[in-house]
Amino acid sequence: MELGATKVICGVSGPRAQTTGVFQFNQVGLLNCSVQILPFASAPVATGKTVSSQSLNDERKAEREVEAREKQLADALTRALAPSIQLHKYPKCVIDVAVVLVQDDGGALNAATSCASLALADAGVHLFDMVGSCRLALQADSKNTDFIIDPTKAQEDQATCVLSMALMPSLRQMTEISVKGRIQPSTLYTAQANLLKACADVTQKLRVHLVRKSSESDPRNEK
Repeated sequence: MELGATKVICGVSGPRAQTTGVFQFNQVGLLNCSVQILPFASAPVATGKTVSSQSLNDERKAEREVEAREKQLADALTRALAPSIQLHKYPKCVIDVAVVLVQDDGGALNAATSCASLALADAGVHLFDMVGSCRLALQADSKNTDFIIDPTKAQEDQATCVLSMALMPSLRQMTEISVKGRIQPSTLYTAQANLLKACADVTQKLRVHLVRKSSESDPRNEK
């Protein structure tokens, strides 16, 4: 899936029996999300440089930062998706969702959430609703207030506030929301309304894609 210049790939496997650790009966299934950020996702890989102890330390530090971000994204992805899955239908089971971030120009979590929700539906996992996710950047000055849906990284850096939302539109339930920065209550209400509409639009596009794919794979539609 592509969201502007941000590109993600998602795969779903399971449900499978829980085999790790001491086996215990679970009344509901478990969702296991993982995120891998490719080395060239954010910046080109430097080549032709002389290797030094300082450069090795910097490389190790960068690797630790990437690992921390991968875990942060995986945890947020789990929170956004879990409420949409009928996990009570999968006792003793685990559903694995693996996301690969190929290119990151902002909104990686939103792209991953929408892509993963589409992959879950395509895999036949029982859902309460599909999840659409969007991001909004607020650029405000003394005269104007601009809302930018799915901003780039550069636009996020210039924003006074960035909001992110994941939504099940049919149930009108938010599964995840975050606000970073400063925003007035009245502006927050308007920003939230814009995000609700944007998330609903994304979910509708996911449904259309799923229906089109199902129709194309139906042998009855072959000429």
